[in-house]
Amino acid sequence: MPYIKPQLRDKVKDEIVRLIYKIDGTNVEDREGLMTYIIYKLLVETYGYSDDVPKWNKRAEALKVLESAKLEYYRRIMAPYEDKAIQRNGDIL
Repeated sequence: MPYIKPQLRDKVKDEIVRLIYKIDGTNVEDREGLMTYIIYKLLVETYGYSDDVPKWNKRAEALKVLESAKLEYYRRIMAPYEDKAIQRNGDIL
């Protein structure tokens, strides 16, 4: 996961906070769909629609971004949760 410089983060931070504010309070089912839609639209608007993108590597870049974000979320959020569950409930091995 690329850790970007603070000034680059600052370019989008306020917009992200506003978007999160709009999503907050949405019921679980709608929030899942809304998050999927937002992620999809960000990818499509950044990397193009299938007919608009002639090169495979441009499309693959979108998948790399998704995979990197997924792995970082797992490493930073899910893995510590799972480690606490192991301590609380015991390992399965």
